[in-house]
Amino acid sequence: MYKDKKQRNYAKVQEKVKELPWYVGEYIDKKRRKLSSASLLNYCHDFNIFFDWLLAEGYSKGSRKEVPLDVLEKLTVQQLEDFLSFLEFKLENSPITINRKLSALKSLYCY
Repeated sequence: MYKDKKQRNYAKVQEKVKELPWYVGEYIDKKRRKLSSASLLNYCHDFNIFFDWLLAEGYSKGSRKEVPLDVLEKLTVQQLEDFLSFLEFKLENSPITINRKLSALKSLYCY
């Protein structure tokens, strides 16, 4: 039973990665051995929210998949603070959820 759920999660991760930029796909591939399938799926969900926010705020044009790496490199601390405010006040995420999303982004940035 557990193995089936794990395989389903990995299949969902592969589908979500197709919607994200190439560098996120590389990051997810690298983390496959270290993180559970459920964690990877949650990270993909968190990245979708982040990239959608980037597009909505006008930091990039096109689709999630087309967000260039230099957009992330040029984000300021204040812009990331704005994203955290978006999570708290617009999406009404709890502090624990915000911290998880922030951890996912930190890990991507460190990669």
